[in-house]
Amino acid sequence: MQNMFQGATTFNEDISSWDISNVNNFAFFFYKATTFNQDISAWDMSNYTNMNNIFNGATAFNQDISAWDVSEATGMNSIFNGAANFNQDLSTWCVPGISSLPLNFGNAGTNPVWGTCPNSQRVISGNEGWRLLSFPMTGGTVETISDDTAIQGIVGGKQFRLHC
Repeated sequence: MQNMFQGATTFNEDISSWDISNVNNFAFFFYKATTFNQDISAWDMSNYTNMNNIFNGATAFNQDISAWDVSEATGMNSIFNGAANFNQDLSTWCVPGISSLPLNFGNAGTNPVWGTCPNSQRVISGNEGWRLLSFPMTGGTVETISDDTAIQGIVGGKQFRLHC
């Protein structure tokens, strides 16, 4: 999907329901898409490694994408370079694969702590290639993690079991 909307200066359609979960190269996706400013916060970004230049030159874009799982990302150079209106808080991003501020990152908001996950997050990986990005829970606990295949616990008074 690299370069999909590159230079699409009049594109500003709702693409929030797209399933992009199996793509790993998102480079230049909205490069110079100067009018794009839609909510894409629900996109599953967990497989993305190359995020270079995604919003480079996308001058109108300023949506909250703080919930994106970018823990697999290894490239974010110029991701917001020239995205003049983008000023979001990305301090919750877990970026263990990027050790320092990427070249021309360009966010006018709050950046992640490079090379780490925030204290409240952990990435748990299993032998079968699954990954769980965990966040703090209000009123919930994880009771059991057994043999890398299941996680169970109680959240909001409801019991859950996650098979991985």
